[in-house]
Amino acid sequence: MSRYSDEQRNGEKIKIYQSIWKILPLAVGGLLFGLLCTILTKSDNPDSTGRLMGWFGVIFGIGGGAIILLGPILHRVLHTPYIIIHNDRVDFCQPFKYTYQTIYFNDVKMFHVSKVSSSEYIAVDYKSEAMKQEREKASDIKRKLMNINFRITGSIANINATKMTIKAEDICSILNNRLKGFRENAITKSGSPQTYQFPSQDKYSLEEHGVNGYAYPKDEALKIVEECYQSAKPILAGDVYMLKGGKIEATSDCWYCTRMGESDFDYAARSYRGTTDFINNYPDDAGYLFYFVLDENRE
Repeated sequence: MSRYSDEQRNGEKIKIYQSIWKILPLAVGGLLFGLLCTILTKSDNPDSTGRLMGWFGVIFGIGGGAIILLGPILHRVLHTPYIIIHNDRVDFCQPFKYTYQTIYFNDVKMFHVSKVSSSEYIAVDYKSEAMKQEREKASDIKRKLMNINFRITGSIANINATKMTIKAEDICSILNNRLKGFRENAITKSGSPQTYQFPSQDKYSLEEHGVNGYAYPKDEALKIVEECYQSAKPILAGDVYMLKGGKIEATSDCWYCTRMGESDFDYAARSYRGTTDFINNYPDDAGYLFYFVLDENRE
């Protein structure tokens, strides 16, 4: 990771290839299977079914093993990395193609690792508007694949991170660090932090409960959570209130997110996920209000 760490600090493009050594056992296994199947093709048994199965085994074993190994070798020879991480985007190679798909950081909330059986993927958590646009421009078949991806990994788009030259967790960490740097750079250029301006309406004063602050309905609360995440401001805790007959009543429900030694960005991301999941457990338009405790020591 030292070379990648240097590139990360210097803001250089990070190029990641599939590991030939990690893929080699699988390719060799396919080739050996194909060779063993040649025994069936030379059998003296007049049964044509056995010979036919033998030839299928030869084709799929040797052919599959060769394809598995040939892909990473061609990527190396042609100098086409499987993943290229820039300061504002990530490019990744399409399966069985030598063209890249691009995901722009401006459209992304965060990246996380998703494991399906023995395969590892980097799941892309799109912002709501970007996810809507991706769905709208997709074909019916691709939209169905997005739905399947979402059910399995929690994301409509994934980057294959299986058997790469570095671990999937390290790739994800690099991506989230680049994403954080992209946001900080955007704030610097704009001259002001991207903090959420709490709305002047659709909020309820908690002064009668001895709290110097406001509680927000579910839809507005989720917007605040989203903007806190975009500005990397962790939500430390929160309380739930109920609006009944025009009066605000306190409930015993609350949540909190204790820091566990992670980076500021990772802490903000974890508090975002926890707070969003907590609020979404409550029904819509049921009179629930949410009050937030933010980390006021962070800009």
